[in-house]
Amino acid sequence: MDTTRWAPGPGIQALVVGEGDAMTEIALWLVTAGYGARSRATGTAALAALDAAPYDLIFVDWQLPDGSGADLCRRIRTQPQHADLYVIILVPSKEQVLPDGVDDYLIRPFDEIQCLARAVAGARSAHLHRNETRLRSLIANAPGAIYRCANDPNWTMELISDDIERISGYPATDFIDNAVRSFASIIHPDDRAVVERDVTEATRQDRQFVLEYRIVRADGSIAWVRERGQEVQSGNGYSWLDGVIFDITDWKLAEDQLQESRRQLVVADERQRIARELHDGVIQSLSGVLLTLQAAETLVEQPEATRARLADSIDRIDWSIKEIRDYVFNLRPVLLTDRSLYDALFVLAEDFQHNTGIVTAIDLDPTVATQLMPYAGDIVQLTREALSNVRRHAHATTCRVSLVRTADSALLEIDDDGRGFDLPAATGRGQGLRNLSERSASINGRLDIETGAMGSTVTVRVPLRSG
Repeated sequence: MDTTRWAPGPGIQALVVGEGDAMTEIALWLVTAGYGARSRATGTAALAALDAAPYDLIFVDWQLPDGSGADLCRRIRTQPQHADLYVIILVPSKEQVLPDGVDDYLIRPFDEIQCLARAVAGARSAHLHRNETRLRSLIANAPGAIYRCANDPNWTMELISDDIERISGYPATDFIDNAVRSFASIIHPDDRAVVERDVTEATRQDRQFVLEYRIVRADGSIAWVRERGQEVQSGNGYSWLDGVIFDITDWKLAEDQLQESRRQLVVADERQRIARELHDGVIQSLSGVLLTLQAAETLVEQPEATRARLADSIDRIDWSIKEIRDYVFNLRPVLLTDRSLYDALFVLAEDFQHNTGIVTAIDLDPTVATQLMPYAGDIVQLTREALSNVRRHAHATTCRVSLVRTADSALLEIDDDGRGFDLPAATGRGQGLRNLSERSASINGRLDIETGAMGSTVTVRVPLRSG
């Protein structure tokens, strides 16, 4: 007989348990059809064989040398490791009541076709059952809540793994067919419109969506989740969403704490800079004014000398006022509060022009500024330090602040038309240039300074991620 139509899938293993010609024939038919088949005479030997190697199906005779086949079937089903095994028992007549734990039966007498038909059905069932078990295990152990839902306003869940209870506080059964609540109902009210818009746009473009949004947990607390999913189309026009939801609340908290730490570091840097600048600049200037005025007291009988001392004091006070204005101007990575890097740099350059009278051109690429937002505080500090050097030393009439992309890097440039400076000497003694160098290195940037009689250019090149 041509047994091609009864060939099993690859690697299907069968166990034949019992004695006599019928059991021998079953084993022979299975081997001929392509099964991996082994025989055991007794129930005890069969249980040992099942424990030693995996099998997909088992044929059990109604009566065994060491007991009944029905008892063996029941014993097999008491052992969880054999849950996927497909059990076929040979019965003496169709009136025979089948024991628990049996999947199918053969009535004596039977032929090869009947036997192989039962084997094919058993192999398919065992394979399907094993795949379902693996899928359930994967879903149960995968990080995040795996789901399948309708692409409707409620996100009606057809399937969602138990991890959703850890994430939301609600059991998975609450969401299946909206039995107790819809998944949409736990999305934070302020985020629902954005979630709906992003999913709709992604499905329209036939691409994956990646979302971050808040949910309201069962205890009323707020959790952050990241969701990845995509629409799946069936051949009959039906569609659904498959995806996974991760709890990122702790990650969001850590990110907020990092931002706060960065803000506090900026404040600490500002305090240190203010103390240094006030001590070395304003206080020294005002101390000089005090000495001048004290000397003027002794010259009241010399009007011209007194007027000269007073004029000098006025100039010093005027200079101190300008210094204080510049220090106030320099206080500004509070510029980044509620502002993008693009807006912060724009305000910084405008303030510089307003406070110094130096005409300042601004050339900023908003896309590059967005890509550099993780380094926003450092970029603002670098720009401010460079502008401060222009104000203090360059004697410039014009200046330019530029942030553009070149190849795979962002290029921050601050240049002026001033008188230049002695770069080696300034590098040796100036804190400002040292600050520029250290801060550039902290963001993996490269600092270059060019200076001459026609002006100076400070360039910071920061690598950008591709894409």
